[in-house]
Amino acid sequence: QPRKHKPLTRLETPTAPAEDRKLRDDEMRRLIQQVPTDKARAFAFDIDWDAVHGNNIIEKKLRPWVKKKVTEFLGNEEQGMIEFILKKVSAHTKPDTILAELEGFLDEEAENFTLKMWRMLIFEVLRVKAR
Repeated sequence: QPRKHKPLTRLETPTAPAEDRKLRDDEMRRLIQQVPTDKARAFAFDIDWDAVHGNNIIEKKLRPWVKKKVTEFLGNEEQGMIEFILKKVSAHTKPDTILAELEGFLDEEAENFTLKMWRMLIFEVLRVKAR
């Protein structure tokens, strides 16, 4: 005769993933709203460089984005250009200076590129500090 099994008892009720995701989305939205959209305010934002270096933000977050954008603009993965940009950011170079140096390569895209990169940097700093 077949053995009867006791019904399984749930050890813990997991939090609803949808609820979890909503919380994360709300948090992300709140952080995004804190990132200045205009160039003057974004470029004047006080970057917490300890947070940048302590959380490896340049390598983990900025490198893939810079690589993708440089490839889009120049048509190939210009390693020298990618390293140049990331070194500038690592050295805490002011975004205005980075912008001026990129204008020769990216022309009218330089400002848009630098602003987006700087906003991303600000967002990632706010994100690690919100944890």
